[in-house]
Amino acid sequence: ALNRMLLVQYFSAIEAYLSDRLIRLVLDDPRAMSALVKGNKEWVADKIGVVELASNPNAFRDWVHTRLRELMYHNFVKIDHYYRSTLGSTIFPDEATKKTLMEFVPVRHDCVHRYGRDHNGRERSMSKPDLDRLGEALERMVAHIEAAFARRVEAG
Repeated sequence: ALNRMLLVQYFSAIEAYLSDRLIRLVLDDPRAMSALVKGNKEWVADKIGVVELASNPNAFRDWVHTRLRELMYHNFVKIDHYYRSTLGSTIFPDEATKKTLMEFVPVRHDCVHRYGRDHNGRERSMSKPDLDRLGEALERMVAHIEAAFARRVEAG
């Protein structure tokens, strides 16, 4: 049970990181915000009222901020699309890391929603080596994203 709880905490930490990093980038850089909105097919039909735009000079920024806060940041495939649009880089440093992280997403789901049991009621096992593998993959992801941010800052 402890290892399953630790797995959930790993995911909580990476979700907070991905959320904070993306929101900061988008709110601090109008080019990133524009790229995100233009590249997002889910938001095409959304509307902001003209009264809202006229009465709140930050209405568009607030609208984007709200949409970003609503995301599920453990949906790595979707979040990768957002980062590709805004940062110009995937969140995955390589395919092996992506595969490892995607392998743990359903395990996270079972730990959060069914106390570590799958749909058939079987308990998910989570070993210390599994946690180490997840932790290393998350560290590679963060290092990769931070390097992409550094390149962006250097490029101006």
